[in-house]
Amino acid sequence: MAPEPERRPSLVSLLTPPFRLTVSRWKVAAFLQRRRVERGLSVDGAAAAAGCSPARIRRLENPEGRLPSTDEAVRLLQAYEVRGEALFAEARDLVARAGEPGWWHRYGDVAAEWVRLLLDLETHAFAVRTYEPLGVPGLFQTEEYARMVMCSGLPHADLEEVAARVALRSERQQLVTSGALEVWALIDESVLRREVGSNAVMAGQVRHLIRLAGLPNVLLQVVPFTAGSSGARLNHPVTLLRFPKDGLPDIVYLEHHTGAHYLDGEKETEVYRGALDLLCVEALSREETLAKLERAASLYA
Repeated sequence: MAPEPERRPSLVSLLTPPFRLTVSRWKVAAFLQRRRVERGLSVDGAAAAAGCSPARIRRLENPEGRLPSTDEAVRLLQAYEVRGEALFAEARDLVARAGEPGWWHRYGDVAAEWVRLLLDLETHAFAVRTYEPLGVPGLFQTEEYARMVMCSGLPHADLEEVAARVALRSERQQLVTSGALEVWALIDESVLRREVGSNAVMAGQVRHLIRLAGLPNVLLQVVPFTAGSSGARLNHPVTLLRFPKDGLPDIVYLEHHTGAHYLDGEKETEVYRGALDLLCVEALSREETLAKLERAASLYA
């Protein structure tokens, strides 16, 4: 019987201060541990096969430990008798990416730590499910809409800071437009009626939603005013991030006015997954949503 992976602390507890771990470092450690377990080796057995100490194996599988070099990772895979150039290429890529800063580091002056964590997670996720009761999701906002939202939330911020925040949000959206991220978004109907900026801003935003809804990696549903009869309606934004099979659990992101909470406990994420499932049932279909968006666009024309 293959050995069980050693238990680790909560991913969220490691990614948030004071550890400041990155998702990439976690993935390297999880990758090496998974390869060992698949080979059926204990830590001691892996150490014997690789010609190193058990403590060394534990350090390399510890996301808080030192990042292994590419050569170290490859030697371990060889010791585990891993076959397939694709796996070796994956190991090299994981180690290389773990040693590089994320693209969002260019916006360090305007992106709070809890925002940078979200960007890190989104970059590694394969799918996101999100519900927004108050505004258009950040991944779907036009530059004009985003600017108006930020100016209202930061009335005393200078124009350069607002411009940098808008640029960050626009670059973040490339995950969606490139097809790298699957997004299932639920937007409350009130969002379409809540004017942000001006009629022109809203008309452009609604037309942008219509364009995004046509992408193969996007499912957009409007949650009508009549939803909630089954208790499904949530009264705050919720985002569920899902990851490939690389050791990362589902993570729920709950944003509030001054920060955010990240949840990765199985019971916690299951509660929010269930709530989103209920909302999806009560939301309009893709075709009904497009018709609703077209009607909303005509109101702002």
